[in-house]
Amino acid sequence: MQPPSAVDPSCTLKAGVQIINSVVSRNCYIEERARIENSVVRGATRIGAGSTVQGSVIGKGCHIGRAVKVGEGAVLGDKSVVTDYSEIGPWSVVRGPWLEAVRHTTIVKRSRAK
Repeated sequence: MQPPSAVDPSCTLKAGVQIINSVVSRNCYIEERARIENSVVRGATRIGAGSTVQGSVIGKGCHIGRAVKVGEGAVLGDKSVVTDYSEIGPWSVVRGPWLEAVRHTTIVKRSRAK
């Protein structure tokens, strides 16, 4: 963790995690080799191994899969789910609890749970 960063003590950070100039809120779980830079991650969010979050805001209770790239300026609403190997393009806004994405592709489809 590099200053100025803040990580709540209730969070779990696995080996090789990099947190740079970011805030990570309560009860987050950050898996191996994930990188969070210039971002805000709200509570109870899980970020998968090898994922990168750059200059983004991640809502409460989100699940970001393995090897996901979240681009500069992206915003994920509360309870968003991003599947493994997906990419959220710069300045994308994901609203609602479910995002379906295809591997190695930018957002393909998004929908709100009823």
